[in-house]
This record gives sequence, structure tokens and C-alpha cells, in this order.
Amino acid sequence: PPRSTLFPYTTLFRSKPVLSMRESEVLQYLANGLSPDQIALKLNIKVRTVRKHLYHLEEKFKTGSRDQLMARAGYLKLCDPYKLLLK
Repeated sequence: PPRSTLFPYTTLFRSKPVLSMRESEVLQYLANGLSPDQIALKLNIKVRTVRKHLYHLEEKFKTGSRDQLMARAGYLKLCDPYKLLLK
């Protein structure tokens, strides 16, 4: 049988979700250790909007926490915690 039938979670874990430009920015700032308040200041948006982006990211990555979100995004190489965004 194909590997995907034996390990259905492996293929789910490896699939890269499509992110908007703003979601990518929020994800990168989160990887750099910024809080939602700090991200909102950097992007000149409301904290509520940042939290909405984080909610959508958790939905897209099928995770239940920010720690899981960062682990999965790092595994998929969608963010780099060592890359500092200067804006």
C-alpha cells in the first residue's frame, strides 16, 4: 500500500498551507518572539486584527496552540526564528 495510507498524519503534517502576505508577516514576527501587542505596533494594525490572523494561522496549520503553530511552521520552513524583520 502507498505510504500515505499507512501514515495519514505524515502527509497532513508536510502539506504547506497557503498564507496571505499579512499572515506570513505575523508568523515571522511571532517566530522572532514578538507578542501580539508588539506585532500590532510593528504592522500598524489593531491587536484584535493580529489575534484574528493568529486564529486563521492556527486553523490553516491545524494546530491548537501557538507553540504547535511555531513548531509546524518551522518544520515546513515557513518562518525562521533567526531572521529579524526590520520595518
